[in-house]
Amino acid sequence: MPSRSPAADVARWWGEQPAPAKRWIKSAPVVPVEIDGESGFVVRAEDADELAAVPPAGEHPGDGPFLLPGFDPWVIAPLSHRRRAIPEGREPEVSRTAGWISPVLVVDGRVVGVWERSGDGATGTIAVRLFAPLPTATRRAVTERAGADLVWT
Repeated sequence: MPSRSPAADVARWWGEQPAPAKRWIKSAPVVPVEIDGESGFVVRAEDADELAAVPPAGEHPGDGPFLLPGFDPWVIAPLSHRRRAIPEGREPEVSRTAGWISPVLVVDGRVVGVWERSGDGATGTIAVRLFAPLPTATRRAVTERAGADLVWT
């Protein structure tokens, strides 16, 4: 949660008004942290210790790649998270008209493309539209995790 306005993110995420969210943040046992050079907060000191122990991007199983479904909570997360996770200028492809949230491909904590499935589960194909080229090894890892035929566009 960014230090500039944690209450705004809390309010939006929990469907609360900013003033009560700000009071909650002030009363919560938050701990300041820095992530990728950006200041923020976590709620528990234990979380800060665990966060500090996470290896650099690409060295942790949680770095992906992941084919997240449409409306996944990770994508719907607070706006401050979206600003870090979705490349500039690509949010309209992820958060589309009428509130539609696209399925996304995530690598190293960043959205690197969107995807859609065609056909049925047994014979279907997944079409992945990348925002920028990916290394061959990463594309292979995506293909292995997909469990379906992939088409890169």
